Amino acid sequence: MEVFRDLDLAIQELYGGSNLVRVENETLPPHEESLPSCKDPCINPTTVKRPDLVIVRNGNVLAKRSGEGVRPLMEIVSTESDILSGSVMADRIVGTAVAMIAVHFQVAGVYGDVMSQGAVRLLAERNIPYRYASLTDYVKNRQGTGMCPIEEMASRSETVEELISNLQVFLGMKD
Repeated sequence: MEVFRDLDLAIQELYGGSNLVRVENETLPPHEESLPSCKDPCINPTTVKRPDLVIVRNGNVLAKRSGEGVRPLMEIVSTESDILSGSVMADRIVGTAVAMIAVHFQVAGVYGDVMSQGAVRLLAERNIPYRYASLTDYVKNRQGTGMCPIEEMASRSETVEELISNLQVFLGMKD
């Protein structure tokens, strides 16, 4: 099935081409093992920046983005949202907010290193294939003391359009 082949490619791209990725609650390799080996003494492989978000459609990588939290996805939503429809996405963290956006833009499949129960529920309700390495009740804030503010924002938003607008303001992408 094309969606699963694209998901596999997106996951490999997320891990720098590593074939060692395990999904469905199996252990992932440490990030250092996922970095490409490099014989060039001028390049330090520990400084290679791997993407935090990968978008794939029909075997083609359409986008790779790096950044914290939901920012890479919001950059795509703000500048080239047309690439999302029918594509699969692999992201480091997939919570309810990311799942809502994926559903809204008719993403064909989703992978998350960490995925929340709310995201699983939403994707399953819409029959969107998904995979994850680790399942959590909800996405936590950076301090690990409570719910992520993005997840709180998603729970308070009545529509995806409202969520996207609020995220753009929160991230300083619009006034």
